Amino acid sequence: MTMSTGNAGERWAALASESPEARVEPMCAVLREVIALPADQQAAPLEAMVRAEYALDDAALHSFTSSRLRAWIKMAGENMEGLRVLSHSWDGVFDRMPASIAMRRATIVQTVARSEMSAQEVSVLFELIPSIVQQIPRTPTGMTTLAERAAAAAAPPPPKPWWKFWG
Repeated sequence: MTMSTGNAGERWAALASESPEARVEPMCAVLREVIALPADQQAAPLEAMVRAEYALDDAALHSFTSSRLRAWIKMAGENMEGLRVLSHSWDGVFDRMPASIAMRRATIVQTVARSEMSAQEVSVLFELIPSIVQQIPRTPTGMTTLAERAAAAAAPPPPKPWWKFWG
């Protein structure tokens, strides 16, 4: 089946009505079709997909972006080189978008990566979209999620030795 620009945007937009977990595999299927296109033909369907995605309200966009990033991570294991080409084309689409959409993208992706993804997942994203996730501090291996980091930060400090009375 040949992917048309309108078809890609409509299919991508339709995924917003699915649950976050249920939309990951269909997203992978759409992305595989785009990857199968020659690199110079990826921009049009990707632009339709980006426009459909960023037409969502903030809450829906947050959930949708989380699913998209998880789809990219899932696909990285099967075709990292194809996904890098796709990521480069995706970035190229944003180069032609208004600054407000590009900033919205950066904000949403960084928020999702910081709050919902493990250090291992962020490292995969760093291979694909370094310009977006390079601002995210690397977490220690032992604490990989926001909940674990929050619990560690809330833990009381270890007691001082009895002889250390000055500090």
